[in-house]
Order: sequence, then structure tokens, then C-alpha cells
Amino acid sequence: MGMAWGCRFCQSAAGAFLHALLVLLYASLQPEPVDGNNFAIKQMRVRLIDNSDLEECSFQVWGVATVLVGGANSGNQFYWLDCFHSSLETTWLRVDPGGSVDNTDVSGGTRISFTATSSNHLGLYACMASGGAMEYLNITDEVPGLIPVESSVEAFSGDTVTLSTYISTTNGLLTYVQWKDPSGDTVLEYPAPGEEVNALPSDLVISDASLEESGTYNVTVQSREGLNFRGHTLIFLSVLVPSNITGPPPSELTVDEWEETRLVCEARGSPPLTITWSREGSMLPIDSGIQTSSPYSNEDGTVTVTSTLTITGSRYRDRGRYSCSAYNTLTTISHTDTAESTLNINPMIRIESEDLTSNVVLASFGTSLTIQCFGSGNLVWTTPPNQTVFTSYDPSRNLLTLSIPNFITPARYTCSSDLVAGLEKTILIITDGMVLANVAVFCTCLCS
Repeated sequence: MGMAWGCRFCQSAAGAFLHALLVLLYASLQPEPVDGNNFAIKQMRVRLIDNSDLEECSFQVWGVATVLVGGANSGNQFYWLDCFHSSLETTWLRVDPGGSVDNTDVSGGTRISFTATSSNHLGLYACMASGGAMEYLNITDEVPGLIPVESSVEAFSGDTVTLSTYISTTNGLLTYVQWKDPSGDTVLEYPAPGEEVNALPSDLVISDASLEESGTYNVTVQSREGLNFRGHTLIFLSVLVPSNITGPPPSELTVDEWEETRLVCEARGSPPLTITWSREGSMLPIDSGIQTSSPYSNEDGTVTVTSTLTITGSRYRDRGRYSCSAYNTLTTISHTDTAESTLNINPMIRIESEDLTSNVVLASFGTSLTIQCFGSGNLVWTTPPNQTVFTSYDPSRNLLTLSIPNFITPARYTCSSDLVAGLEKTILIITDGMVLANVAVFCTCLCS
């Protein structure tokens, strides 16, 4: 039966026992001629006895024969480890933690036995021949491996980041760990030359993370001398420089109605970097006068983006609180920086006519005259002394139509709005003849 990491406990046909094993480990090494130093186990045999079904398997972890024990129904399980040599006496030793074990002589070898009722028996063992050489065996209740807690880690620049691995079932097998950064430089090595081995660290802590530290980190573990194993895993670190508005629009801006208004916002951060605009909390569509530059790359790996909001012919209704938001994101983290600008608009009255010059309209005798009044609020035409000129109102087109009687003297007309007190504009109509007929004055009311 092929297994990638360990020997599984199999379920019986009745399902009464989840894990029942008969593990048979055969070392492929054949004994060398005994010279007092060279040693090879002729046969290492491990048996697990239970009343349920039996299964055989053979596997190695980090170059060491490994037995996986335990499980939901392990309380009744009993197993023994046999070590044989063709010509030398053998004895079992406890390597991790160190100590002796009770050996029982069996035909041609040595036996130690356990019941799977506690974890006291877990660890690294060695079968030693009388010549001093050893063959190792690891007993564990975990699936062995070097496992990244997170294979991908995301963090903001300036944060303290911990890259973590789970080194399972060390049991004295591993005595060396090394971390390399994305450029291949060693950033953590334990133990350092000349240091003693204590607890093997499984984490790499990066203080004040920077964008340059993004990339793939390589973690390497190495077994104790003589076991000849090097295993590694990869962890990818992504560092996000949070979006930051470096050039905000003015906090307050006042313009006259009908003027063009421009609000400019500049931001910097890790790509992709996006700038959006909103008014009174509602996002503005991109086709509402927003133009955003292509990202400019900086030497530190960040980008700079500039966005301009243009309001052509500002109306009184365009006043309010505008917000510029710079946003960037990775898969699991994001950041938004916001700057606000209050736009004030002074309402204005605007009168248009082809014959209007400096608020004076010169009309020729016998011609028709069209005058339009634009503004916010409800508009009305009056003549001295504050006499309203009654008009017909067309709400579908928002137009006011005036009928002006014939006159031979100059006439003053005023267009005013009820939006703000005193919001009005007056024109003077002068004719070059005695009678001005068929004068039509249109007042366009554009309400906010």
C-alpha cells in the first residue's frame, strides 16, 4: 500500500475500530561486514496488535522509519518494536527525550513494547548494535511535515509581520532551520554557529515591513546529523503601502454660478491605486467630468495617480460636500484615504439677448425682440414700480414668455429670483423709433 506521509489506521468492516494496524518495516540496507564500527539493521519489524482488521505499510519521514499511532479507538491497542541483527547484539535507546527503555530479548533481537494509552512513548528511538552504530525509528501520533500556517500572507507597510510554519512531530529529528528572503539572503538561521540547540523556532518575525520585502520566503529544515534530510516550504508575503492622498483638493471653495469649477486630487500608494469622487456621500459616475491620469511609477515601487473633477457651468444645485477617495487593495486587506472639499456657489442671474450690450438693449423700430433670463429658483419679470409682467409658463420647457406693449420711451425690465433676497438683474430697452412692436421676451427658469 503506497502512502505519502504516514501509515493510516484503517477502519474494520464493521467500523468498530477506526485505526488498526499491523505495520511491517523492512530496511533495505543489507549488513556490511562487521568491523566494530559499521552497522546495519538486518531487519526492523514493528507490529501493532488489535482485534480488528490488520494492514501493512512501509514509509519514511525525513529519512527515518516512522510509525503513526493513536486514534479514536487507540485505548486497547498494544504494539511492540523488534530490532534484529544478523550477528550483533542489539538494544533499544530513547533518543528524544533521552533515556533508557525496557528491552526484552527475543529470538535474534530485542523488543520494546507499549500500549497506546498515553503519549509518554512518543519520540525518537534508536536501535544500537554492540558496535555502536544505530538505526533510528520515530513514533508519532501526528502526520509529520513542515506545514506553512498560511502559504500567503498580506500586511501593510510598517506592520510587524509573522510568517509561521508548523513543524510537526519534530521529536528530536530536526535540529536546524533556515529562512531566506525573496532575494535569497539568509535572514534567520538557527542555531547560529557555536550556539546550542534549544527549541527549534518555526516563525520568522519581520518588523516594520516594507514593500521591498514582498516576495517568496523559503523555509528549510534539516534533520540531525546522520539522518541526511533537508525539507523546505514556501511562504509568499505581499506588503501593501496604504493609499495616501498627497495633494488634496481645497477644503473649501467658493465660485460664482456659471463658472467652471475644478477639483484636483493626488494620491500615492501600492498599485493598483484607484481614485473616486462622491458628492454628499453618493458616488459620481466616471462620465460626470472626472479625468484620471495614468499611474506614475515611483522609485520605491509605489505609484502616483491624479484625478480631476471638472464642473462645467456650475449651477447652484452643484453646491455641497465633495469627497476624493484613494483606494488600494490586495486579496484580504485594503485601505482608503479620503479628503473632503466644500463647494459654495454664489447664485447669479444671467440675461441673454442678441442686442444686449452692457445691460442695455437697443431695438429697431418694427422688429421683434427676444430676451432670455437664466437663474436658479423661481424667476419673474417686473417693471417699475415693481409691477409683475404676467406671462404664460411652460413647465415642460421651463420658459417664461412676455408680451410687451408698444412704447416710445425707454423701458426698464428686471428679472429676479426668489432663491436669495436681492438676486435680480435689470436691463434697459431703448428703441430707435417711435413704436416697438411685437416684442417677445422669454424668461427661462432653471430651478435647483
